[in-house]
Amino acid sequence: MGTFGRLVFCAAGTQIVGKREKQKGTNGMSHRKALLRRIYGAYYRIRRNLGAFIRWCIFSIIIGLVAGAVGAAFHHALGWATEMRTEHGWTLYFLPLAGLFIAFWYSRMDMPLERGTNFILTSVRRDHPVRLRLAPSIFITSVLTHLCGGSAGREGAAIQLGGAISGNIGHLMHLDDKDSRTITMCGMAAGFAALFGTPLAASVFAMEVVSVGVMYYAALLPCVLASVIAQRFSLFLGGEATAFSVSGIPQEADALLIAKLLLFGVACAGLAVLVCIVFHNIGHLFKKWFPNRYVCIAAGGAVVVALTLLLGTRDYNGAGTQVIERAMAGEASYAAFFIKLVMTAVTIGVGYKGGEIVPVLFIGSTFGAAYGGLFGLSASFAAGLGARPDDVIFTSGGTESDNLAIKGIAMARMRALGLQPVYGLAGIDDEPSVVNPAQAGEHPAIRRPRIIISSIEHPAVAQSAQWLHEWFGFEVVHIPVDGQAHLDLDALEQELDGEAGERTTLVSAILANNEVGTVEPVEELVRIAHAHGVPIHVDAVQAAGQIPIRMRDWDVDALSVSGHKFGTPKGLGALLVRGRTPIEPVLSGGGQERGLRSGTQNVAGAVALAIGLNESNARMAAQYRELTDSRDMLIDAVRRVVPRAELTGDPVSRLPGHASFIFPGVTGEALLVDLDARGIAASSGSACAIGRHEIPGTLLAMGLEPQIAKSALRMTFRRPLTREEIERISMALEDSYTELTH
Repeated sequence: MGTFGRLVFCAAGTQIVGKREKQKGTNGMSHRKALLRRIYGAYYRIRRNLGAFIRWCIFSIIIGLVAGAVGAAFHHALGWATEMRTEHGWTLYFLPLAGLFIAFWYSRMDMPLERGTNFILTSVRRDHPVRLRLAPSIFITSVLTHLCGGSAGREGAAIQLGGAISGNIGHLMHLDDKDSRTITMCGMAAGFAALFGTPLAASVFAMEVVSVGVMYYAALLPCVLASVIAQRFSLFLGGEATAFSVSGIPQEADALLIAKLLLFGVACAGLAVLVCIVFHNIGHLFKKWFPNRYVCIAAGGAVVVALTLLLGTRDYNGAGTQVIERAMAGEASYAAFFIKLVMTAVTIGVGYKGGEIVPVLFIGSTFGAAYGGLFGLSASFAAGLGARPDDVIFTSGGTESDNLAIKGIAMARMRALGLQPVYGLAGIDDEPSVVNPAQAGEHPAIRRPRIIISSIEHPAVAQSAQWLHEWFGFEVVHIPVDGQAHLDLDALEQELDGEAGERTTLVSAILANNEVGTVEPVEELVRIAHAHGVPIHVDAVQAAGQIPIRMRDWDVDALSVSGHKFGTPKGLGALLVRGRTPIEPVLSGGGQERGLRSGTQNVAGAVALAIGLNESNARMAAQYRELTDSRDMLIDAVRRVVPRAELTGDPVSRLPGHASFIFPGVTGEALLVDLDARGIAASSGSACAIGRHEIPGTLLAMGLEPQIAKSALRMTFRRPLTREEIERISMALEDSYTELTH
């Protein structure tokens, strides 16, 4: 065999046959033809597959754009329906009439009332075309169900919308049965992703439910592409993904935790069986009792209305996302999951439109929040701050927490770094002094320990650092802030570089400033400190319960909170310290709380802290957007009626219920007194300085002149303000300022 023949044999896998005498002649030609045929075949397959790839990319883009637009419109429509239902409770009483309309509509459209999402799935499995009329029908009837208080989700409508639209696009393009199935799956996935913002999960979901146990992997790429485009386009058009924050996830798993999770998993499996039984049977019971479809759906609506009135709450109407958010914070009643189960089963079972997935999330989250404690998995005080239970040290308040963190961590780090205290520095600011001659002889060049704080820290931190300076010779470094009260990150970086950084025991920064409301970029601060091997303490007293706190996600070493800031009685607080952080106790005695705070523990206070924090987090989750909106409206109103007023602090990155200003030409105290007489409660400067007429230190650190800083006034609120309240505040402020300046 010649060299060319061997190459052809190896490359193409052909078997050389024939007699030896033909190998030198015609056999070489046949090999050339075979090779050409193989090359042409490969070219044809590549061209065909490339064409199919391009075609499906175009299909996916079209479906993604259409599904994204419809998903965004559906999101806005449901948002409007939910807002109307919330503001006008009387819409609930129209639920039976809405049911009659839904039954009439589906009858006129000649579509099955009760099948919902199953109609799409059955159509795909049996290669039956999905009529385009299903899309507007499910859109209108789902919005109507949510408007009138039916207990249903929105994912079912999203799947039906996407499946109906894409199925008809496939019909217009004259696709075969296999391609029609694939394009319908693309639409289902795109519709789901447009509302929930989960393209990959939506794709897998669509591919699985079409044929349980069989995955159509050929549909994966078109489904993912269509889902991603739908999600992005929906966001572009103002749609928002449904998302829930989960905190307090254990960082380490031991055998006991795994056993608890397995036991709780068994309980959840039992719950899943119960959900399936109830969902399946309640609809059948209603149809058995009320064979007429109109009577059946009206009766089901009447039952939902009656249950709502009997319970005295609207938490179980609609999708119930606000309850899911509260459950994530650990707040849920023991019967919430079952009530939602029954109401959803009635709503969907009799023919109202919506989905089951979000209600199932409601059922699961409330079940977990209510009964997780039986397995040692309850949402705790630590979970509400994104920490672990063994991170928590209960204190008498934020001041003690700050003292323990500043003094305890700094002294422990001083010892660990081999730094020597310098006693007797009272009155000496910069230069180290050595009082003990023997010490001076042994250590001619003592390295002073350092601590870095911001120039706008609360006195609980600033005076603790000063105590370290006076008694142990610590060098206290103050990081400056800009005109919005943000810490100078470059200055912090410079202070931690070189030999000075090696002597630094701790960085402490306030998370949210109480005087101007600015929220600091804590993750950047942590990154800089840890890059130089320095632990960081965060004073979150003003922020806890107002903005999400994620101690372990931020990788913070210590964090202080005070209970009275989120609704508990005064005298309760906590310091969260990660186990890796060295800390010296400030109190000695019984060795309670891991030896870091001796004294009899306030068990009732600890329970109150957990309850107060969970309730505050629940309110925050439910009202955060409304709170920030009313804050911005108040700021705009104040600027409108008092043009000389200037907002202090960051206009965006600030506490949600915090508006602070300077009013040139008046003093904050005078304005405060006059507003109080008009029934408006406000504050000037720090609450800790009330009655002392001190100039707010934060404003001075921001570079304001003392005379201007004296005109500061702040207004804080924990619930959203109404337009009437904002108007009243702005009018009172206008009148007060006008009188004081004339």
